[in-house]
Amino acid sequence: QSVSSVTPTYVILSCTVVINSLSFAPTESRDGIYLGQSGNDTANINNQAVIEEACDLLVGLLRFVASSGCRDAHLLAAVPAIHERDWLNSGWLRKCLKERLIEKVRQTSAVLNEPGEEIPPDNLELVFAETAEGVETLWDLLDAWQTDREILPRRNEAVGWCNAVKSWAEIFGCEVSSFDEAIDGQKLSSCVEAETKKDDEEFGRLENLQHLLREDICAVEWLNRLYAYLLDNGFDSVIRTRSIVLDQDGYLDKLSNLHRDQDIVKELKDIAELLDWNIRQELRDTQLTFLGNEIGKGDRDNKYVAEELIKKLQERAAKNPDSDFEKTSVRLFVWIVAQENGTFYAVSRCSQRVTLTVGELSSWNMPKRTMSDPSPLSGRGQKTFSRSLTFSRHATPCPATFSRRHPIQCGRH
Repeated sequence: QSVSSVTPTYVILSCTVVINSLSFAPTESRDGIYLGQSGNDTANINNQAVIEEACDLLVGLLRFVASSGCRDAHLLAAVPAIHERDWLNSGWLRKCLKERLIEKVRQTSAVLNEPGEEIPPDNLELVFAETAEGVETLWDLLDAWQTDREILPRRNEAVGWCNAVKSWAEIFGCEVSSFDEAIDGQKLSSCVEAETKKDDEEFGRLENLQHLLREDICAVEWLNRLYAYLLDNGFDSVIRTRSIVLDQDGYLDKLSNLHRDQDIVKELKDIAELLDWNIRQELRDTQLTFLGNEIGKGDRDNKYVAEELIKKLQERAAKNPDSDFEKTSVRLFVWIVAQENGTFYAVSRCSQRVTLTVGELSSWNMPKRTMSDPSPLSGRGQKTFSRSLTFSRHATPCPATFSRRHPIQCGRH
């Protein structure tokens, strides 16, 4: 509101307070004040000086409001959009608001945190999201960090400060995320990715994340909440490109690098590790419930893992296999034959290679709990097939097949 010495003049400016000055020089139609668009330089200069002084006074008012413990100081910090007017040089006003108001507000102790301290916005994390619900959810995620409670605005004012930062971005003509103090889902994800790494590690670790969170917060549950927030607020690509998804070995990787675990049994994973295949680092942690519908790198199941393990055994057999090879082979063999209605892979070791055949277990009548049939493996160096299976070191490779009478028969041996 502008007031001349005769009649009040109401002016639409980007300000949340009333500016009243008898020094204003209004337009002839008294619908505004000259701000850079008058042929009278004196009128322009005087009017602009009043606006600049008003910006300084508003910063002081904001500081007083916060120091008095008043709520909703963000209402004074927000800057409405600039509207074009014939009497207004919008370029000048934009520059004035940037330098004389917004930049000073960012450095003024005007935001109250949860403990009730006044903090300058540029020393805080001002939560930014498209919706009020998104702001509050993100605030809760940040509040779970040990160091963040004192650098967040009060939860009940987080939405208001988010709106204030949005108004600043419109005046600056930039993205909200360009302000250092504004934090959104993408910035939080980048923070998780960076701060969970130690000693130049390629990937972060779950245990490092747990140390960053408050003691009463479970890191896996917190990650689930983070994923839910990112998916609900349009940050799907962040999950796929940032190393923030937990694998089964306690590392944080990209979703696009991890497979969905289709109930792969622990025994196969343990066998894989014995063969120097850390399959757990390739699998998404099964506790990540909010990523259940995300395909990632694709699915992995028991059949795939068993087939890969057989290939690795074949490769190991060609490299002078040792006693660990025999133990690993037996464990895989025992697991396979213990399955019902599944695909069976018979492994027969020889001095040079491993021979494999595939059959079906649907009609096999061997008891599941034990392998105690006395029927021998025929031929040279024969061994009985009991709870464990030993291999003839010099046996000729042959296909293994099923028989209803005997659990295992070896072709011509």
